[in-house]
Amino acid sequence: MRRPRACASAFEDRAPLLLAMRGLPRVSMHFPAGEAAQQELLYPSSLCPDRALAMALESVSSWRADESLTEIVQELGRADCSARCYLNRESTLLGMVAGKDSRLGHRLLPEPPGDEALSTHWIFFVSVADLSQHGYWALVARDGSSTRWIAEN
Repeated sequence: MRRPRACASAFEDRAPLLLAMRGLPRVSMHFPAGEAAQQELLYPSSLCPDRALAMALESVSSWRADESLTEIVQELGRADCSARCYLNRESTLLGMVAGKDSRLGHRLLPEPPGDEALSTHWIFFVSVADLSQHGYWALVARDGSSTRWIAEN
């Protein structure tokens, strides 16, 4: 049986430190134990989940669309708090989307709209309750070639 790469093992234990290092120590998290390793078994990736999460967080401020976090902050005229500021709240939830083959307790977060697949992307879900009713997904290609965000319509 194939084993997950070492970088996928215990990702859920490293995630809080990774978020704190990126200035997001207060965000609520849902990274189920063993989910990243399970996905690595099913969908081999050249990109570790740690790097995928970092790429997602690095790209949130450059994402421009009508429903993007940055655009909503600007529409509200909130100069005192950026999109990253809203991400760093206990009322914000960030987690890894689990696949249909994952354990039931891991599948608490909604899958993105459309035909985005875990087989080709590490997918993270974000809910920023203090800012928007929309759900957000960061899709990071498992080969590291792209990162994009989509909002629930």
